[in-house]
Amino acid sequence: MEKHENPFVESYWHHHSQYWKIIQVNDQPKSTRLKMFGLIQKAPTYAYRFDPVHGVERRIHWILVHGSESYSLYAVTDSGLLLRRTGGVNDSIADLALLGLDRDDVLVWGRPPD
Repeated sequence: MEKHENPFVESYWHHHSQYWKIIQVNDQPKSTRLKMFGLIQKAPTYAYRFDPVHGVERRIHWILVHGSESYSLYAVTDSGLLLRRTGGVNDSIADLALLGLDRDDVLVWGRPPD
């Protein structure tokens, strides 16, 4: 997925060249999705991180999106991403434990402001 400030897209349009390419299979056109471009906020989203201690994939339940002047914290649910908290550059989001979140349970998107 492209690493830009806003990880979201409205939707993936079938046959739009930004998201799909058409190939011929047995002389029939077939759509093939290109590299993932972004997340659809209202679509089910699943993220996993490998846990080397236990040798398993661990499901991620939060996505923290850093922008140039703010952050947004989303809960990852079966029905999509739900915005739970936002803050500005002067707010401290560095210590996720203060929010009751385990660092291994959070996918951080973007770079925190310096």
